[in-house]
Amino acid sequence: MAQLKAGTTIDGRDILQEIDDLANKARGGGALVNLNTTQLIPNESYTKVSFNNVIYDTDGFYNNNLPTRLTVPSGVSKVKVIANIEWGQTGTGRRVVEIWKNGVDGNHGLPKDSRAGSADPSVNLSSSVIEVAQGDYFEVLVFHNGGLNMSIQGSHSTWFSIEVIE
Repeated sequence: MAQLKAGTTIDGRDILQEIDDLANKARGGGALVNLNTTQLIPNESYTKVSFNNVIYDTDGFYNNNLPTRLTVPSGVSKVKVIANIEWGQTGTGRRVVEIWKNGVDGNHGLPKDSRAGSADPSVNLSSSVIEVAQGDYFEVLVFHNGGLNMSIQGSHSTWFSIEVIE
């Protein structure tokens, strides 16, 4: 049986690098961050959730200097993003939670939840599979119009994740 050696190529591609790349894709990857302190949300203002605790991060999706974002590294072409937000209070008005891509709402396949303030305070959103390129980023934005400042809970119940599909 032949042994593969470093630098072995077929059609100009390094075979060992190809095998390593396939193994990395097969293992998946991604990140999970959460909010471990309560964040105040002003009335009638879309606000980015600032996550401050990394549970895991396989490939550098999270950056402490940009705590609202999960940013796509090189070598990733498709992801799913999922978020869970726990509102601190219920009451009047509406509560909105959205996941945006590259600072823009309304991207195909990204979720939005809008509900009465008296509804369940926990909101879970999941995207479809989204095509991405290096440098694309995702953020969770929240909004309410309950009349006063509200909060989202800093706990295991407020989190944001990205899962590498390809």
